[in-house]
Amino acid sequence: MGKYITGWMTPTGNFIECETYCHFAAILKHEELSDALELWGKTKELELTGHYQDCQDLINQGEHPEWHGYEMAEDDVKYEARIKLLRKGFLRVGTQSNTVHFEGKSYAIKKLFQKAKDFAENHDMDYEFEKVE
Repeated sequence: MGKYITGWMTPTGNFIECETYCHFAAILKHEELSDALELWGKTKELELTGHYQDCQDLINQGEHPEWHGYEMAEDDVKYEARIKLLRKGFLRVGTQSNTVHFEGKSYAIKKLFQKAKDFAENHDMDYEFEKVE
């Protein structure tokens, strides 16, 4: 077992571990997650790069950049990535107290229920599911 009980459960029931609150960073590090978002991710990367470059250009011109525009775009990308992975049958896995929390689409929860239950029980934890529609 790994160090963390947070991450993603793939549509095949594999667990991809990540540090607590680092679900988005895991997408960038793990091929199975990044492959699921490849084309979409490249488009969003270009958008973020554009926002970032606009801010850098303003700094270079001695102006005050509007960083909150970049930060809001980054938050949107994280939200959209989560939704896209859930639509592809992934479950987002987190913990609170002694409970493993699985978040996903109803069809993915139904398909992965036993693997998710076993995962939680193997960590001596309770489990709960949240449907995201």
